[in-house]
Amino acid sequence: ALLCVKTGGGKSAVVQVTATIMRGIHIILVPLLALGADQVSKGNSARSPFSQSIRAIHLDEVHHPQKVASLREFLSNMSMAQTLIIVASPQSLLKTLPWNSLLLDCAHTRNLVRGVYVDEYHLFASFGSSFRPEFEASGKQFITKLFNPRPIPAGYDFPSYLAMSASMNTRAIRDGEAQTKIFIPRDQFFWSTPSEFRRREILVSLDLIQPKQVIRTVFGSIYIVLKANPTAKVVLYTNSKIKSESLQEKLEEFLDHHGFSGDVILVNGGLEASEKFFAIKLFLGNVGSEAIVPRVGVFTAGAANCGIDDPLIFSVHRLGFPCSTLDLIQELGRTARRPTASILTDSFRLFVNIHDFAYIMIRAFRNCRDLIKTANKQGGMAAPVVAKRMNLIDRAKRNKFRDQ
Repeated sequence: ALLCVKTGGGKSAVVQVTATIMRGIHIILVPLLALGADQVSKGNSARSPFSQSIRAIHLDEVHHPQKVASLREFLSNMSMAQTLIIVASPQSLLKTLPWNSLLLDCAHTRNLVRGVYVDEYHLFASFGSSFRPEFEASGKQFITKLFNPRPIPAGYDFPSYLAMSASMNTRAIRDGEAQTKIFIPRDQFFWSTPSEFRRREILVSLDLIQPKQVIRTVFGSIYIVLKANPTAKVVLYTNSKIKSESLQEKLEEFLDHHGFSGDVILVNGGLEASEKFFAIKLFLGNVGSEAIVPRVGVFTAGAANCGIDDPLIFSVHRLGFPCSTLDLIQELGRTARRPTASILTDSFRLFVNIHDFAYIMIRAFRNCRDLIKTANKQGGMAAPVVAKRMNLIDRAKRNKFRDQ
């Protein structure tokens, strides 16, 4: 089945309830470590009256030989009275250790695997078709063998399958089916109603700033949020790894200078998987350490724009335009995770260098002129008319933009 509900609409709760009722092994495939850290935290906090115990693990954390041996022993002795939630990225499922063969054995010989879930289905599809071959490989080497084994073992009980996302379109569904090799019947699509997709009210603003004022303006906005609420957290997104590292250093100095307690957590593509996973857990408060109280998270767009579910995040700051509309939707969803969220307390602020904004506007007008050239080259009776009208529109827009 396919489940599409808004950010914060309860997708994680569906997994937890299903796992506690059906028992056995439930595998959650996640494209980002941030998602996995949050799912493990929620899984370990769940309680079930139906099973003896509930345990949640992330395969990206299972590297030490002692942890590997412990998990293997647990799987060997596991019964259907227990519940195990395994969160795994495609990389950990295929590359770190041959967990896929062990889990397939649990499914085919003992019917222990009762559910498979693909979280943020749209990311799974887009990543697999672009730059991460492990996503496509996980579909061929694990999901296909799980749901279409050859030959089918005697008495094999096929597990349930659920794809989940908050932002979905036809192309993402088509690409996701191609990557996972599982076709979802259209009568098994479950969408929230348009009214349920309405987000809570938050303040969304676009700030055009001079290049020399970027740091002062962004840090000043963060200062106001942290000063207004002693427990508030802020997320700062940027597109550049180098920029994120520079921002972290300057933000730490800024917070220390103004007497703020807490730390600045950095998550970008330059971190190792274990470092990234620990940083996300630290920011979410899932690490038992009273010495470090994170207040600000500096994240790059592809590293942690999904799965950060923390009601203490009062504001999301974005430096520069997002890479895509889906990124914008996901980053907007990191704030207003509380029932009491309102336009007075929660915000999403987009800070754009005014030179970058002007460049984009110029490019937009240049595209109009390119269209005129194309019309002239194609010829025909309509070409001069189109060119004349486009010239008039283009000139009027340029004059208006110049005056503003």
